Amino acid sequence: MGRLVITLDRRVLDEAALRRRIANVTTRAAYTQPARRTVSIERHGNTLEVLTTSQKLAHRITTELAKVWRGRATYRWADDGTLFARWRPSAPA
Repeated sequence: MGRLVITLDRRVLDEAALRRRIANVTTRAAYTQPARRTVSIERHGNTLEVLTTSQKLAHRITTELAKVWRGRATYRWADDGTLFARWRPSAPA
């Protein structure tokens, strides 16, 4: 139901920290909504693709990444209710 594509940039953030943040958000969401889970996290070149069982979880993860590391988040909902989100971090100042 949710797909998030993250553009990785080594100058900006640590991939391990990013994965930990995703896991923490998923754990918090599962506390109140056990059906909301991360299905997979796969790396493809300089992108990380996160699949979730819920569009709300994908939205929550994207919002949390934008809150912590800033950057640009975009959201696109399909007619069938699935969410495609994209996040890329800001360049260092």
